[in-house]
Amino acid sequence: MARPLNHPTLAQLRMALQNQDDPFAVIIRGHQGIEALLLHALCEVLTANHVSLKRVTFLAKVDLAIALKLLRPTSRNLASYINAVRNRFAHEFGAKFTIKDTGQLLESFGPHQHHLSASSDLRSMTPSQLLAHACASLYIEIDHLLIDFHKTRVVNEVITDMVLEALGDGPHTSGMPKHTEFVRQLADRLKAKGVLVDKPPSPGL
Repeated sequence: MARPLNHPTLAQLRMALQNQDDPFAVIIRGHQGIEALLLHALCEVLTANHVSLKRVTFLAKVDLAIALKLLRPTSRNLASYINAVRNRFAHEFGAKFTIKDTGQLLESFGPHQHHLSASSDLRSMTPSQLLAHACASLYIEIDHLLIDFHKTRVVNEVITDMVLEALGDGPHTSGMPKHTEFVRQLADRLKAKGVLVDKPPSPGL
């Protein structure tokens, strides 16, 4: 899908965060990447002007994304904690990421973050590595749910087009039952648009 020029890909975000020894640099860059993706996702779903959404606070964007199913409700605590750490580092001279911060960050992880972290030893990570991991996991979640949104929209568009065509057509020349032929054509059209589904949704015809 098309991305704004200032919207980082996951690879670009990881490159910006990896090998950073300073938690300040990690949280600032990580927060920027997440907010840029949130802005992009909300503009895509709402077909809104990015200028108006830029004025919305980070947590308001998070809550809007949750309402639009672009972020899981259980991930709000992590987004809120990342935002709090970012604000502290941006506004408090000499702010540091402490052992207490590490514990609070881990406590803010939701089920999805724990699932993504199943093969990682979070306790052995440095503060910078842990912050980078947290930012990347939140980014991945939003990005994947945005992809799911686009797939669902394509599926609905294809179903709508095919239903309209079926309503205006006579019996199928293939001789197959109307429902069977519909499902077969639906799978073919979704595949042509790059959307693969194990079982195409039925319109109930």
